[in-house]
Amino acid sequence: MDDCNKQEVATEKEESQWVSTELEMLTKFKEETLQLREMLQEKSYNNFQFDIDPEADLTTLPLKLDCEVYNEATKATQLIIEENLKLKETVLAAYLKIKPIMYHDSQEEDDENYESQSSVIKVNKQIEAITNACYQLFYEIERLQKENTMASNQLKRLQITPETFQEEKKVEYYTGLPGYNMMMIIYRYTIANVTYHGNNSLTSFQKFILVLMKLRLNLSGEDLAYRFGVKAATSARIVSEMLNTFYIKLKPLIIWPNKDQRTRTMPIRFKQYFGSDIVVIIDCFEIFIERPSNLLARAKTWSPYKMHNTIKYLIGVTPQGTISFISQGWGGRVSDKHITENCGILDQLSPGDIILADRRFNIAESVSSKGALLITPNSAKGNNQLPAFDIERARKIAHITIQVERIIDFIRLKYKILQSTLKLSTFQDHKEMLSIDKIVTVCCALFNLCPCIVPIN
Repeated sequence: MDDCNKQEVATEKEESQWVSTELEMLTKFKEETLQLREMLQEKSYNNFQFDIDPEADLTTLPLKLDCEVYNEATKATQLIIEENLKLKETVLAAYLKIKPIMYHDSQEEDDENYESQSSVIKVNKQIEAITNACYQLFYEIERLQKENTMASNQLKRLQITPETFQEEKKVEYYTGLPGYNMMMIIYRYTIANVTYHGNNSLTSFQKFILVLMKLRLNLSGEDLAYRFGVKAATSARIVSEMLNTFYIKLKPLIIWPNKDQRTRTMPIRFKQYFGSDIVVIIDCFEIFIERPSNLLARAKTWSPYKMHNTIKYLIGVTPQGTISFISQGWGGRVSDKHITENCGILDQLSPGDIILADRRFNIAESVSSKGALLITPNSAKGNNQLPAFDIERARKIAHITIQVERIIDFIRLKYKILQSTLKLSTFQDHKEMLSIDKIVTVCCALFNLCPCIVPIN
């Protein structure tokens, strides 16, 4: 409606201009007509004053004057008529010229308006399409941002950093340690400030976690390589290097307590049964290994008890439930007595100390040579039945010595590398120490950092 009103106003302005032009031309026509009349009168008067011949016949003078006046008047009239015709032709031509032009301009404006409206409609449609596309892009960007946030969070959870290991359950699952704080203490104590040469694609913390995951979950070299983004050979080398550091740093955690420490922390049941002089409870456990190709090695590692090739270790546990001694590895064929007498544990004894052991440990003489006492459950000889006192005593000893078996089982469950059948490559290390010995020692040291499984009372 606004466009139509504007067009009507424009048309009225043009028509009013045309009318004004015609009026001006008519006014000019009138003025020129009056001027012609005055000129005619003046010319007639001048002819009357100056064109009369003094010698002419006065009788013919009026007639002559009338003819001249008539002629002049006729000429003037014709001139006026011609001027009038010219003026009217001019006005008519102007009128005829203005009207078609006005109509033509209006048509062009209508066409232009139609084209403009079409262009506006087309542009509006394009704007609407672009707007819809922008909304779709906005929604797509919002969706991608959410996916990016989720992916970033997942990536952070998958990354191996101290920040991603702050969850207690995650720490316990991957490392076997009781919590984040303990893990960070061990990390700073072991390898945080140690510099290693060679591959630096992993941080010291990632190497720390890699070794613990190997001990805890017994992941293969390929698995660790994929998890940490390195080659399998690199992960194996890191385990070997870190294991040396772990062994050196953590071995001191396996402590043989002094008498004062034992007395102050002795559990009540031990005091009731045996007093405060019990220093250690000993037992042996075995780890399966691959069958060696060498016949001599195969014979030495064959265990008649497990019916498998094994490596055997003697472990000593305090009444408080901590590991105070772990021997080097021996072939599964070696007896418990031989290991006990040659592993170095008897050198830790002092006069008056008491050792608890299973009846298969026939080491009373070796222990007594150190001024110590060996207590084992009594066994009946032949068909003779044990006295009631010995039966009760054997029951108490068995009840206490079973704690060692619980600890051994606990270590195996916590560090699955001790459950598996170890490859022979595990034994390839420095001449003075086998890798498997370092693994067992580190696992026992880490166990001592966990909450005690033996009740105090």
